[in-house]
Amino acid sequence: MGMADRPRQIILDVLNEKQKHAFSHLAAKLVLADWRVPDDEDDFVQKIRAHLDIDEEPPQGAFFADVDFSVFDTKRAKNATMVLLFLISYADQQFHPAEAELLEEWAGKMGVSPEEAERMRAWSEEHIEQMRQIIELLGED
Repeated sequence: MGMADRPRQIILDVLNEKQKHAFSHLAAKLVLADWRVPDDEDDFVQKIRAHLDIDEEPPQGAFFADVDFSVFDTKRAKNATMVLLFLISYADQQFHPAEAELLEEWAGKMGVSPEEAERMRAWSEEHIEQMRQIIELLGED
């Protein structure tokens, strides 16, 4: 594995199939949290979904359906999921209060402490552009 693959391994490749689909469901809910879907946010989600090899779209009504948080059964999967979700929330350069509320709730359901969640939020705000560039550099398979 080359150095160019390292960012993918660190964040994108830690989720198993069930976790990827639950993440996709959460991402759909997050994008719709502020009742609008900015192109840059949607584009970022689609690129992450492509790197996770998620072909299918979340089902109609995904915004209202429950997510099985128990599939996130390792600390690494929980943290990777939360970092990706925070990155998505910053993809449109705005951190909407509805997104913050959802992320706080989900962090709690995954056992991520408020302090850890705040570190993830701050890191995501600072590094969204670098992550966007990494995803672009990795390309699609």
